[in-house]
Amino acid sequence: MSFRLKMLASAAMVIGLGVAGAHASTDKLQPVSAIAMPGKALQGFDISYIDQQTNKFYLADGSNASVDIFDVTSGKYSGRIGGFKGFHGDVSTVGPSGIVVADGQLWATDGDSSIKIVDLKTNKIIGSVSTGGADRADEVDFDPQDHIVGIDNDSDTPPFFTLISTKPGHKVLARITFPDATGGLDKPTYYAGTGMFYVSVPELNHVANHGAIAVINPRTAKIIKMIPVDDCIPAGSAFGPNGNFVVGCDAGSKDFNMPPRTVILNANGNTVATLSQVGGIDEVAYNPVTRQYYVAAAGMPGGPVVGVIDADTNTWVQNMPTGGHTHSLAVSEADSRVLVPRPAKGGNCGTYGCIGVYAPVTSSQ
Repeated sequence: MSFRLKMLASAAMVIGLGVAGAHASTDKLQPVSAIAMPGKALQGFDISYIDQQTNKFYLADGSNASVDIFDVTSGKYSGRIGGFKGFHGDVSTVGPSGIVVADGQLWATDGDSSIKIVDLKTNKIIGSVSTGGADRADEVDFDPQDHIVGIDNDSDTPPFFTLISTKPGHKVLARITFPDATGGLDKPTYYAGTGMFYVSVPELNHVANHGAIAVINPRTAKIIKMIPVDDCIPAGSAFGPNGNFVVGCDAGSKDFNMPPRTVILNANGNTVATLSQVGGIDEVAYNPVTRQYYVAAAGMPGGPVVGVIDADTNTWVQNMPTGGHTHSLAVSEADSRVLVPRPAKGGNCGTYGCIGVYAPVTSSQ
């Protein structure tokens, strides 16, 4: 993953925009509040993650060498988990980067090719497992059926994907190398419908517009399929209804001579839809309550936006301008808030940055 508000509403406004349980998937987002960032100014950050069981928001914050914690329900900062490498000028060794809650513990990758295990009762690191690389461990996801986390090392040559058991002892089960992945690896996403990890491969064999989604069986540690994804540069992904999943494409960013693009596939690898209204995407999320995908499109030519996609019709709904290099987001299924880290530089929310909070609003409101 790339390293890359003034307060917009009072409490009364937040109540006015309240998100009832049933929204049409064509609802649009509006800003409702912002949560101030303490500590060093937020510049280098990566994955946003919400634990849907507790409604806690976790941010991989390289600027403060920590995982930051926010309570989505109260809209307040809760604390910080230290002990990570942080950012010291080299993205390939920054940490933390990826976050997931697995079997009641938080797993967060670090810049020394390790993944740290955090006790969520104390918010302290209680273990560390090395993936055996030279550079950072990056993105991560969790297979709850087999109790396995999957982690990619995107900056090593060649890049590789590691499977680690979440059971006591945290055994490293396998390493899968990608010698043809000349643009590294990006987000792994586990899909319970097939029991597979779907890993973004931005570039194959030095062909900039030719990438893929690698489908990995965590039980056999084998790549069972490579789904070609061209003119995209695959980054984040998220599964929605009917076995479909959105692939956030970095295409559209100024680093690539490609127009904006978002691709929706099904689990078999067939293309369901291709959207041209939003691209330059990093992290993505799906909310089954609103039946919408959300994409953090920091690389859009006209400026950073959060793109909204109707998961029922697989059509574009909205681009919500954000400001700053807002490449990361997460969505709460409890109240349908979309949380977007906004950096100190260009984020329009003060000296230290903030977490922008957005909510869907029906057209009748």
